[in-house]
Amino acid sequence: MNYYSLPDMAEAHRQSFFRFLNHNLKEELEQIFPLYLQKGRIQVILHSKSLHFEAPDLSLKNAFIQRTSYSISIYFLVTFIDWEKNSSRTERLCFGSVPLCTSGGWFLVRGLRRIILHQLVRSAGCYASVFNETKNLIEEKDRESLKPSEHIGLTTFQKSEVLILPQQGPWLRFFLDSTGVFSIQWGKTKDQCGSAFLFLRAMGISSRRISDLLNVNSFEFPYISSNQATFELGFHSKKGLSSRRAFYQRFFNSTNYTLGEVGRFRLNRRFNLSIPLENQYLCAEDIFSIFNYLAALSIGLKQSDDIDNLENKRLKSCGDFLTGAFQTGLKIGLKNLKTNLENSISPTTTSENGLSTFWGVENTHFCSTIFQQSFQDLKSPVFREKNRSNSRIFNNKQNNTLNNFKEYRLNLSISYRITSAFHSFFATSAVSQPTHQTNPIDALTHARRCTSLGPGGLTREHAGIAVRGIHPSHFGRLCPVETPEGQNTGLVNSPSFSTRVNLYGFFETPYWPINSQQVIKDQGAIYLSPNQETQLWVMPNESLVSKSGYLSKSSLLSRSGNDFAYLPPTEINYLGVLPNQMFSLGASLIPFMEHDDGNRALMGSNMQRQAVPLLNNERPLVGTGLESVVGSDTRVGVRSIASGYIYYVSGKKILVHSLIHWRRSKMVFETIEYQLGRYESSNQGTCIDQKPIVNEGDWIKAGDLLAEGYATKGGELSLGRNLCVAYLPWEGYNYEDAVLINESLVYQDVLTSIHIEKYETELSIRRIGKKQIQEKLSGECSPSHPIPGATQEQLAKLNEEGIIREGVWVESNDILVGKLIPSQVELRPEERLVHAIFGTKPPAYQDASFRLPKYVEGRVIRVERFKNKNMENTIFRIFIAQQRRIQVGDKIAGRHGNKGVISRILPRQDMPYLQNGLDVDIVLNPLGIPSRMNVGQVYEGLLGLASRYVGRCFRVLPFDEGFGCETSRGIVYSQLAQARKQTGQTWLFDPQSSGKSRVFDGRTGDVFEQSILVTQSYILKLEHQVDEKIHARSTGPYSLITQQPVRGRSRQGGQRLGEMEVWAIEGYGAAYLLYEMLSIKADDLVGRQQAATEILRRHYGPTPISAQRDTRPESFQVLASELRALCLDFQYPL
Repeated sequence: MNYYSLPDMAEAHRQSFFRFLNHNLKEELEQIFPLYLQKGRIQVILHSKSLHFEAPDLSLKNAFIQRTSYSISIYFLVTFIDWEKNSSRTERLCFGSVPLCTSGGWFLVRGLRRIILHQLVRSAGCYASVFNETKNLIEEKDRESLKPSEHIGLTTFQKSEVLILPQQGPWLRFFLDSTGVFSIQWGKTKDQCGSAFLFLRAMGISSRRISDLLNVNSFEFPYISSNQATFELGFHSKKGLSSRRAFYQRFFNSTNYTLGEVGRFRLNRRFNLSIPLENQYLCAEDIFSIFNYLAALSIGLKQSDDIDNLENKRLKSCGDFLTGAFQTGLKIGLKNLKTNLENSISPTTTSENGLSTFWGVENTHFCSTIFQQSFQDLKSPVFREKNRSNSRIFNNKQNNTLNNFKEYRLNLSISYRITSAFHSFFATSAVSQPTHQTNPIDALTHARRCTSLGPGGLTREHAGIAVRGIHPSHFGRLCPVETPEGQNTGLVNSPSFSTRVNLYGFFETPYWPINSQQVIKDQGAIYLSPNQETQLWVMPNESLVSKSGYLSKSSLLSRSGNDFAYLPPTEINYLGVLPNQMFSLGASLIPFMEHDDGNRALMGSNMQRQAVPLLNNERPLVGTGLESVVGSDTRVGVRSIASGYIYYVSGKKILVHSLIHWRRSKMVFETIEYQLGRYESSNQGTCIDQKPIVNEGDWIKAGDLLAEGYATKGGELSLGRNLCVAYLPWEGYNYEDAVLINESLVYQDVLTSIHIEKYETELSIRRIGKKQIQEKLSGECSPSHPIPGATQEQLAKLNEEGIIREGVWVESNDILVGKLIPSQVELRPEERLVHAIFGTKPPAYQDASFRLPKYVEGRVIRVERFKNKNMENTIFRIFIAQQRRIQVGDKIAGRHGNKGVISRILPRQDMPYLQNGLDVDIVLNPLGIPSRMNVGQVYEGLLGLASRYVGRCFRVLPFDEGFGCETSRGIVYSQLAQARKQTGQTWLFDPQSSGKSRVFDGRTGDVFEQSILVTQSYILKLEHQVDEKIHARSTGPYSLITQQPVRGRSRQGGQRLGEMEVWAIEGYGAAYLLYEMLSIKADDLVGRQQAATEILRRHYGPTPISAQRDTRPESFQVLASELRALCLDFQYPL
């Protein structure tokens, strides 16, 4: 294999989840079981090899529609033994339901797609450091009273420390100071430290062995018993435990202290030990190795550890967090669990043939081979049985005699607490977030994102520059570009697109091996961890390699850990696989990124995730080649699982006659149905749609694309459109990132997007006074639809039940669900008199209809109605699609951090046009390039211009300057020259004007004085749209405490007038406007009432501020204080 195959971007989630199912569950339960009840008379044994799962009751689509969790149930076989009566029985116990990880790496929890972020934390293991001895662990007055045994007779130059960081339990610090005192600390208080010799004696190590292993022969160790050593360390007898037992309970109980598999692995690797990974406690060999390492560290033979190096950090994935939630559920309910077990024990002996179990699961995402280990050791034969869901279940052919009330009660007790712990984790944890689905790259980046925040991690308030910065070990593992702007900069990162996570949670990046100056690609790429890189010399893929695979003979820049050097090729061990392997997938989608400033490249990678899918999208003319990787790994399209013949295609499904050899006998055809998702709403309100791209009669192969997903074209990521862009000022309408666009982009639906909003309501029970009244649909009342104040136009949109019909157009305040409640208001005497005079009847119902909010209009595409299982209420869910054309106030951007808001839409005839008569689509300000230093947009635009006239697309990789001086400019100019030669249009390339051409003014027809840069750039429409931001308020709700207008568009809030806005109004001298803003529109209650009274009397004008201090608005006090701070003698009556 002489090419590199990219890893699956969602593999880390699936790998961690199945490790949790097959390994972590058994490990956690084996630490608790067996249980002993009734003073040892009853023993409860769990059969760890009997792990089996029950398939979900609903399919993934039905679970999403009904807003439930797509989860599997966990079952174990548990045996109860009564030693007094010599009887036993075996039952099947449920240990909760865990949401199932889908093929995309996300979970469906209570109808919401959620993702569990990766968390980058300090790995369990040892950390060595050297520091100045400013404060000794053992004070001078205590040093004089030390026994000779506590001095090891070693003279050092500085104090050294080794920190043992366990997976669970207290941190252990081993110190070796300049006087030769070898001590240990396991807490923050003064009494939680002592001599390492006493610690070893408390562990049961003999004094002679300690003397031999520490190489201390000049002192004779006095005899100190283990009990005496534990007592001197501060472990006293209490609560019926001896001091020795208290010591072992603290450091050698898996519940209180464990190094973990990763911690034991790192200790073995650091000290060259061969202790089994199952031994996850601190051994004597560890302490002796720590002493030798401290001695070498203090005299300079060893180096301190860098805590920011990725070799000291590991990735916690979904499996680790689910293990913690499972452990929490067991710990919280352990006491009640034992009580329920004691109450559920039956003294009678029951035959074991009364057990009904389910082994394995097979659903639409995972096949049963994943769970093979779960039922390998079963003795009873299994057979396949149908169930209600789309999955298939293995079931034993046995009766169900043991499922009595006590067993049900026991199952419910255990399952409820563990399931609640899982749901609590998904609902409250900082690493559990709703999936970002604005577009495919947004979903994929969110699934791969890793954070240093969250439980057990850092806080943004205390994180310094060092932990946020870029480290040499990040090469090929963490992207130096893509990170959020603001407080989370450097704390939330995106892994490089070529990296993978190994079994222990450490990043690995691929390299080509080098043997005798030749790059070997036949055996495939080799993945190296940061620890392995410290022992080798590697170099990035930025140098020319001959066709036969040999490097140049000149010295090349290489790296080993944190060391950089120019070495001959014969001394270099590995070569990077790709020039852009250090970047994330979002940053790698930016062509010519090496010519952009780092800040603008960061903005470009972040804004690609904000691009909304367009109605008519295009593939980029200039890309990087990774667009197809995003389309395949996000699984937004539909691909065939087998070859076959297409005989039916519609907008909802595709039917294929397929010949599948591995499921049926040869020459037997099977019909495969592919369901398509049409007009589904994402978590961000964008439209998820799958469009078929095959025709009836086509022959397809396995893996062929049948239907493309949203924001893709031909299986490649396609977020925007290729538009003609001119860089010139235009009467100030493109000043400071403002954008001028052509009117043809509007009526040709070039930048039109579809957004789907979801509205939900239910028929609930209302409490009016002491009565509870059930809401009814308007169609169920008599007469039909007696909705007060409803117009005939609004009623015509409802069906016979009072629910909005699919396909109708709705606007603000239209009725979506007509709901009524019986009128319970007593009429006053005068109202009864009026009804008696006019012969009318009071309304029998009050309006409680669910209406469409303000600022919203669209077409109803789907109405869902179902019952809530918990409350038994009818729930209605209405989906409304909106087609939003580009308009003034919308935000558009390129891929290089160039962004702006549309300020004006010009008619097509007024736009500037080129020499071939083609009018420009967008006019940008040329001053936005040199100050932002994102020259990559110029290279992309000029190459896109050549691509348009040559008729081919280009895919470029970054850092092509390593292959020659100014290679990027040479590629662009050569393609422009070829386009000029091929089309005969000389204006495309003029060597004297460097890519510029003469442009004409559409209003006058005159040519502009200077040559203009014209490009064909890839433009994105961002989710920041004016329809979701525009807001107006006359009066509205006020805060209860401050009496200021509340904030937020959804709460009908006001607009904040900050300091800079006040300065601007003061600078213009708009005193009356400032008075209004700071008084009656703020917290002046009395002035607000007076102004309302004057408006009703049609008296308009300013209302003077009251001289009373208690009614003076607080904003006025702030203004007075600011004027006094400017040394102005501002006085007003007190």
